Amino acid sequence: MRTLELVYKTSAHIRQLYNANPRPEFTYHNLAHVEEVVWRAGYIAGNYALPEIDFLALILAAWFHDAGYLFTSQECHEEKSAEMAAEFLQQEAVPEELISKIQDTIKATKMPQQPATQIEKILCDADLFHLGTDGFENIDQQVKKETELRINQLISETVWRDITLKLMELHRYHTDFCQNLLQPGKKENLEKLRRQIISSEDTTDTIPETIRAPSNSEPKPKKGKTDKGNRGVQTMFRINAANQMRLSDMADNKAHILLTINSVIISVLISFIFRKLETESKLLLPALSFLITSLVTLVSAILVTRPKVNQARFTAEDVKKRKVNLLFFGSFHSVKYEDYEAGMKEMIKDKDYLQSSMIRDNYNLGQVLNRKYRKLRFAYGFFMFGFVISVVSFLFAEFLL
Repeated sequence: MRTLELVYKTSAHIRQLYNANPRPEFTYHNLAHVEEVVWRAGYIAGNYALPEIDFLALILAAWFHDAGYLFTSQECHEEKSAEMAAEFLQQEAVPEELISKIQDTIKATKMPQQPATQIEKILCDADLFHLGTDGFENIDQQVKKETELRINQLISETVWRDITLKLMELHRYHTDFCQNLLQPGKKENLEKLRRQIISSEDTTDTIPETIRAPSNSEPKPKKGKTDKGNRGVQTMFRINAANQMRLSDMADNKAHILLTINSVIISVLISFIFRKLETESKLLLPALSFLITSLVTLVSAILVTRPKVNQARFTAEDVKKRKVNLLFFGSFHSVKYEDYEAGMKEMIKDKDYLQSSMIRDNYNLGQVLNRKYRKLRFAYGFFMFGFVISVVSFLFAEFLL
């Protein structure tokens, strides 16, 4: 396949599209961004042994991935970009199988990103590469300005920070290369953004007494410390809950690592080593040591990830006495919707009850994390010592007996 010629023609076609359809309001999603994504995609792909056809599909998808922005809305530009790619590539007599792969790769960049193949993961990471770089704040402001021009409305820094925070909390890098390279920078940018949000919400915005409203208008209500404090408390709860859920995901991932490793060890022991015990009886104790270590670790890891659902039910009396936490699914999953709705409305009316429920929910999350990490620590500790003892016993049996 004429790979270089096709890449050259595609790049020339995209550049001509952007030059023929100038969009000055595109302060971020412009030709410079497309060229940057193409370069980043090639940079990331250089760390993987991709087949030539996959690398070609990746680069062509990168060139086309935002072309739809020129002709349609933000919400459906990926579909338009994929359509435009197919039209151009069909004229170049590109095989339908390759065109379909390119279209799927383009569509994978749609938020929330859910890439399936390696090249889809690479393009998704290249598209949002900046979230983990030092240039994050500058690019974020470019996106903000573009959004304001697109909707013809100014967006306050407070609102924009909330939008960016939600994007970054939902986002994750999909390739292990970007996870290792960019995740620390993204975490730093995320923490900085959270500090900015809390700082802006804690800052008072009262109107000085010397500034008076005109006599022909009603004075505007002052935004005092109470309103700002309330928003600060809400943000604190939201960030704290997000952090605890992230820690829970980390515990589950660590448990999955143990599950995978020990499943392999047990399979190897059963498949190969135990067959040799008839002729190599000296390996019996080391093999049993390995097996016990893997089984105990496996069970401990399963206990970490095993879901626990309470069968608790609540009554109207429990709601009146503020004894039930309606924010936790274990308290309401087995009750009728009408009872749950009535309880939630009652809780929303009472600010103290609502905050108390949020505090209790946060505490319960902490208790769940405590149990998970205790079991996880035991599993890793037992696996470490058991693995060392088993290896030493194998060496002893092999060379000293």
